[in-house]
Amino acid sequence: MDPHNATSAITNLVSFINKDDEYQQSYEYQQIMANGKKGHSEEDGLSTAMRLLMHYVGDIHQPLHATSRVDHEYNSGDRGGNSFPLPVKDSVKNLHALWDSVLYEFTGYETLPFSEADWNTNGDNAAKLIDKHSSQISE
Repeated sequence: MDPHNATSAITNLVSFINKDDEYQQSYEYQQIMANGKKGHSEEDGLSTAMRLLMHYVGDIHQPLHATSRVDHEYNSGDRGGNSFPLPVKDSVKNLHALWDSVLYEFTGYETLPFSEADWNTNGDNAAKLIDKHSSQISE
């Protein structure tokens, strides 16, 4: 069995970000540093580690990553909804993209790298979602 899994990846990315003891020995650190652009610094690596951490945590909360539609049409599964087509609307063309767009609320693709205005817009959007869908621990 492969001991390398999402839990260990997230743990190792957090260790890298926090610069915990022996973080440089982790598979994640070594891969990030070895596969960066020429002249890639540890600061660049930290940026990559943070982006991977956000991506992995987001993926864990993506229900289409935890299941696969397998039936006569999708013998090998629907690739987390990527193979399940929907009528195209605002660049959303499959079930996975519908989820990622928060049900058509945030469609399209970002222009990278983010500008300060992009970061502000994303922060404002996150705050709106938190306000709109707040809950109590008892819920």
